[in-house]
Amino acid sequence: MIFYFSGTGNSYHTARKLAEGLGDRLVNMAEAAKAENYAYTLAPGEKLGFVFPVYAWAPPKAVEDFIQNLELYYTDDIYTYAVCTCGQSVGETMSILEGCLQENGLSLRGSCHAVWGRSFPCEYCLSRHVVASRSTGMKTELVDGRLFLVFAKFIFLEGRAYSLEMVSEVTGLFGFEREKRVLGEISRLQQENSRLMRDPLTDCYSRHYMNEHFHHYVQEAKARGQELCVALFDMDNFKDINDRYGHATGDEVLRSCCGFWLKYFDVPGKSFLTRYGGDEFVITAITDSYGAFCDNVSHLASAMRRTIVLPDGEIIPFSFTMGCAFMGEVGVEDELSVWDALFPLADARMYRGKNAGRNCIVTGTDTVRW
Repeated sequence: MIFYFSGTGNSYHTARKLAEGLGDRLVNMAEAAKAENYAYTLAPGEKLGFVFPVYAWAPPKAVEDFIQNLELYYTDDIYTYAVCTCGQSVGETMSILEGCLQENGLSLRGSCHAVWGRSFPCEYCLSRHVVASRSTGMKTELVDGRLFLVFAKFIFLEGRAYSLEMVSEVTGLFGFEREKRVLGEISRLQQENSRLMRDPLTDCYSRHYMNEHFHHYVQEAKARGQELCVALFDMDNFKDINDRYGHATGDEVLRSCCGFWLKYFDVPGKSFLTRYGGDEFVITAITDSYGAFCDNVSHLASAMRRTIVLPDGEIIPFSFTMGCAFMGEVGVEDELSVWDALFPLADARMYRGKNAGRNCIVTGTDTVRW
């Protein structure tokens, strides 16, 4: 059973898709509250879901009130989950929701919440990695000064893919001074790993991040029934800018160009921008259609200010050439191989644009000038 609350329709759309995929019942919390209908019976094995938007980094008051009045009748242990629709951050939404659920004898029962006290996945989710790569893996987690070892193994059970995960706390297994050094080193490595995810010059994601996460976006696009699109772009005559004005100016050109694209394609779970090479970048985005993606990118590029101003007032123009491609045209089923098929296609289109005079986007047979 899925209880949903929707203001603009996004949460209803999400709840409906979940219900279709899971075969669950839908209940509109606003209509149920208006009718004072708070009593529901769950069938054996039926899951309990809540879908709603985030208002000011918290659940809507109507959602909190509904859950506090909710009367559920069931015989089995209930698996409870929540899905939020939001712009960028859920803030304290999950903590507030957990408090409301506990007052009703319920709890978010995801493994991340049960073990780590989190209602969201880790930045590097080991379970997702081993399922996607059909492999095993290990990592360390440092939580509130406590040290854990996490082991995960891919298994196939009754026709479905799973990750079998074992978490073991190892705090206290070493001498105190040694443990302090170990914890300090792990903390330092976690911070360093976070920095390595982003290119320090442009703030784009690194190629390492793309190698680790691109197939997750493939999975998400397939799960949503949407298209995964990429746009590979390379700065035009960038060496000439470096040779004439110096590398500091070249760096400023890259920062300016990437800063623009990051405003539109840096949405976790939907899009990201990668520095793939020196002056070569990749936009990855999950969209409704390839045509809409290309139109959006072309429109944004046309509106972009492609100049920087030096301290002495001199204006330096720059341009780039872009080649686009989408998952549906390569016909690759293996999620780990999609990028290997997409890159040569986008790269060939980009160089077709270079040969046609640069400063354009090539989407297939069409070449569009900015």
